[in-house]
Amino acid sequence: LNVIRENGKVYLFFGKESWENSINLAIADASFMGDNRNDQASHDVYGLGDVNGDGIDDFAIGVKFINQTGIRAGKVYIFFGKESGWPIKAHLASADASFVGEAETAEAAHVYPAGNINGDEYDDIIIGAGFYDEPATDAGKCYVILGKSTDQWAKDVSLAEADASYIGEQEGDWAAHRVAGVGDVNGDGLDDFI
Repeated sequence: LNVIRENGKVYLFFGKESWENSINLAIADASFMGDNRNDQASHDVYGLGDVNGDGIDDFAIGVKFINQTGIRAGKVYIFFGKESGWPIKAHLASADASFVGEAETAEAAHVYPAGNINGDEYDDIIIGAGFYDEPATDAGKCYVILGKSTDQWAKDVSLAEADASYIGEQEGDWAAHRVAGVGDVNGDGLDDFI
């Protein structure tokens, strides 16, 4: 985290067979910078599995304080895996796809891998907005984004266009403030989420 500007920063390390006990983040293989002051990018960062079906795993960076579509509406950036890697201090704007919150103060940025919940060839994503205000203040909302081929992803897609969504039951539920994929808990061959 850049203490002065609080843009936020994410460090990426490529796997290797041996690791030192103490590693300086400055030697990361790649890093990603928040684009706006006070974004605090990196609130949630997760590997997603392979959401575009190219055989390489992908990852997401959530930014809950971004104000693009409203104060603290939130945004999730998706980066497709690639063999060539990324530069140091890449900007989040260079993401391959992104989703923006649909409501002020919802903080739609709690992103998590869902596994393959619909049985196709792509892994899927869930995004939580714990402070979404329908049907009541801070009821919360969870969005499901199904994986798809690379050419079907886009930038700055409103989460109102998610493939499915679930809303909290009552005021103050904070439903989806945290979300998680849980694997296949009922043995039907499809992954599940909570």
